[in-house]
Amino acid sequence: MKKIIGIVLIMIAFCFPIMIEAKTKNGFYADDEVELNEEIDATTFIAGNNIEVNSKINGLNFVAGNNIELSSTQDYLFTAGNNINVNKVNAKDAFFAGSTIRIKESNIRDLYVAGSVIKINSNIERNAYIGGEK
Repeated sequence: MKKIIGIVLIMIAFCFPIMIEAKTKNGFYADDEVELNEEIDATTFIAGNNIEVNSKINGLNFVAGNNIELSSTQDYLFTAGNNINVNKVNAKDAFFAGSTIRIKESNIRDLYVAGSVIKINSNIERNAYIGGEK
């Protein structure tokens, strides 16, 4: 009987996940407010409500949030958010999905954008694929 109760207690313990708040862990950055101002030698995954990235990232850069401000250098950039402001970004390829996307003074080889309001004033070296209302 004690073994059965022990097994049931262990099974119940595994049914409830342990909530861990990870703010920074090996290229993963998550918080309500995220600000990066450093050189990072790894692929990054950034998530938050308000995000500001002013970094050189030696790898891929994945960003998801509500309000995103980018001024960074990386190989490839993947961004999804509500309001995305991009200023002086350098990337081989950049992918953006959001409501309002503004890109200025950036150097991007291939650009992929999907959004409602899109404003671009940048150097696109090869191809630009843009889908939006305005």
